[in-house]
Amino acid sequence: VCAIDPTYREMHHAEMRFPAITMPIVKLFQKFLRSKGKGLYNLATQRTCIKNILKEPYSNADAIDDELVTSLMDPLNLPNAAEVVFDELSYTAGPLFEQLLQDINDKPSATRKHIWVCYGEKDPWLSPKRVESLITTPFTEEGAPVVDKVVSIANAGHCPHDERPHITNSIILDFLGTC
Repeated sequence: VCAIDPTYREMHHAEMRFPAITMPIVKLFQKFLRSKGKGLYNLATQRTCIKNILKEPYSNADAIDDELVTSLMDPLNLPNAAEVVFDELSYTAGPLFEQLLQDINDKPSATRKHIWVCYGEKDPWLSPKRVESLITTPFTEEGAPVVDKVVSIANAGHCPHDERPHITNSIILDFLGTC
């Protein structure tokens, strides 16, 4: 598995501080989005708005071109796309990224699978310290880390495959060489 720029879902109940207080507020906001958020969704999926939204996670503004915006707009304009986006924004339960990684190699009889995690060093939506800890944090009872390698991609934000495709592709090819 070669994971590129994982999402840690800070709105997950396990990630929230004071969940007894914050989760009811989050749930109320999610319910509001589902019932009244279609107008906001329609505004947010306009070409100009998408370009502006992408300026936050992308550290390389040159990567935000018309082709990228169109590739995002096309699926966002499909029937029921708003519901899918609201489902994603409402995902506050289920396994966390670290748990999903652990599940990959959870069967003792299975051949161990290689796991690499790459991320853009300028990603505003994740903590480099948290990603880097994957290489040393034991997720199993035996105490062995689950992740074999963590790679930081310089001058890239949340979408290094768009911002630095040659570097990202090189990392993927290196990973495939270990399989």
